Amino acid sequence: MNTKESREEPNTYIKLFYSTFSHFYGKDNVNFSKADEDDALDIALPDCTIFKIMDKASKNTYTIKASFAHSSKLFNSFLFKSIREHLFRNNISNLTDVETEALGNRIYQRACSLLGEYIRDYLHIHIEDITELSGTYYEHSESNGNICFFLTSKDALCLKLANCAFSDKVSFCGTNIRKIRKLLEITNGTSSKEPLGLAFAFDGEWWLKGFTNSIHQEQQLICFNFVKHMVWDMYWGTETLRYNCGKYISSKTNYKALFKKRIDGLARTEHDKIWPLVHAAIHQTQGTTLIIICEEREVIEDRVKELLKSSSGTMLDTVHLDPQYVSRLTAIDGALIIDNEGNGYGYGMILPFKGSTTIKKDPGRGAKFNSAKLYIADQSKRGMKAMAVIVSEDGMVHFYSTDDAKEEEEKNAEG
Repeated sequence: MNTKESREEPNTYIKLFYSTFSHFYGKDNVNFSKADEDDALDIALPDCTIFKIMDKASKNTYTIKASFAHSSKLFNSFLFKSIREHLFRNNISNLTDVETEALGNRIYQRACSLLGEYIRDYLHIHIEDITELSGTYYEHSESNGNICFFLTSKDALCLKLANCAFSDKVSFCGTNIRKIRKLLEITNGTSSKEPLGLAFAFDGEWWLKGFTNSIHQEQQLICFNFVKHMVWDMYWGTETLRYNCGKYISSKTNYKALFKKRIDGLARTEHDKIWPLVHAAIHQTQGTTLIIICEEREVIEDRVKELLKSSSGTMLDTVHLDPQYVSRLTAIDGALIIDNEGNGYGYGMILPFKGSTTIKKDPGRGAKFNSAKLYIADQSKRGMKAMAVIVSEDGMVHFYSTDDAKEEEEKNAEG
């Protein structure tokens, strides 16, 4: 049966793709829309931005354009494969927003599984062993350092090893994780200009051969860099993926450039003063919320006092914050409130989780995200300029400003 090209906006499909891909790229780094008539309509490959899907119920074919701030061809291939699997089994035409978000999460989780299966079948590396290694402590220290799996021949490998070879036969498998974890300490703390890694070569299974300083340099090796407890990066040629507590995310996001662009839309800001504070918050391992209010000091102080009437928190004497204090103040529950010059006003501030008729809560995010979003929306209604930097525990970062709230309100009102 021939399908026809639909002129209608495929809203449900756009929401589904947005939900699926934002788990990996972050919500600020993906965009989906109905393709224009001038766009190519017959391409549906992972490395393309135009693809077609057929609605099982109506038999209509929708063409959607995808754009990313940066792109991972490797992980995209598994996202698209998972999407095709789920679209074949499910009719999504009449899904609610909550159901669409839940399906997007399932598609993403399946893509994570497909990646693990690919690395196991193609490279004979079990992701479970990498993850166990990242979660194993050595004398109370978290895993840091590098492991390299060379995809070249033995002779080529010998040329790349540092001047120390390992004579004891150690294979990369679950039973040797503790021994490998101990050896990993040797690669911890080496110069970033010449990092050191444990070098494994394949001979029926992966055997430890020594140490290498050839890291992140070519397609002929796959490298795992252990960042902290249950967090590691995988480098394979130009591809970089981050594993964070059970999820894969892109580690290429230039949050600094993205933040500058967003904050410049609100107020004139001395970036050298405020970015180090935002950077410290972004790297808070437990997740946190940073509220930046771009108003006069007295106005911000009034907002903090208002919050203290209905929730817990501590008011600060207005002073420019040092990044190390941001790391500590954001380690506890509650938001840290600063201005666009980097002055602190309050920490541990519990934001009100009020409902809104024009701003929708995101069903795929928790109370921390939605309360920050609704708080910014409330500031927008008051004519304020502000932005929330919301860092989830899985490492995803989202910026939501009063400009975003206005745009969302207008869109929802039209709908």
